[in-house]
Amino acid sequence: TTLCLAWLPCGQSRVSPPVHSCTSWLSSSVLTSISTMPALSGLPIDSLNTVPIGTLRSDAVRTHAVCRRRTCLGEPTALSIAVHPVAILEPSWHRYASFLLYHEYLHALGFWRHDRNFRDLERLWDSVDGDARVAGNRFTRYLVRRKYRWVWLCPECGREHLRQRRQNGRYSCTNLEAHGWGVLLVDTLNSLYADAAANRVCTSTHGS
Repeated sequence: TTLCLAWLPCGQSRVSPPVHSCTSWLSSSVLTSISTMPALSGLPIDSLNTVPIGTLRSDAVRTHAVCRRRTCLGEPTALSIAVHPVAILEPSWHRYASFLLYHEYLHALGFWRHDRNFRDLERLWDSVDGDARVAGNRFTRYLVRRKYRWVWLCPECGREHLRQRRQNGRYSCTNLEAHGWGVLLVDTLNSLYADAAANRVCTSTHGS
């Protein structure tokens, strides 16, 4: 009898045609880069072509990608990789999506722990793109901002407050060092929220 334990930490959505096209292109690019790295030359890189790539839920914020695995008799095997759909669909985040794929491919090659050896291998991506590896915090802030419909904006100092509802001029800015009392906040529609809603509709339409 074979004992198998499946580890599925996060839900995965269906892959729409636009997402599939982007993941195929990104995967091909990342695998080409991996094939040129001497430190990984002795590993079964060709097996990565068989690992399916999907997407996380669109409302995920802290989790940007994951490599799902199945453990049989103590030996983990990669089942699939899921990447945040925003990183895949928005060209401005493709560089970060490529790094995420590289990170998860390292897991699929058997480096499951985030230990020193894994981090050394992860830093190899700097030779491909020196900035993508440190984009995680910026991507998280971007995802958080997309969740709010309104921005309460100070017209004097530019300070912003992300909110779901309008405040209709009831609040003033508290940045007294910049302009003193009495500067009322202005309700501004968050364009990223509108874009996020449009992307959800588009993905749902293509995926149905």
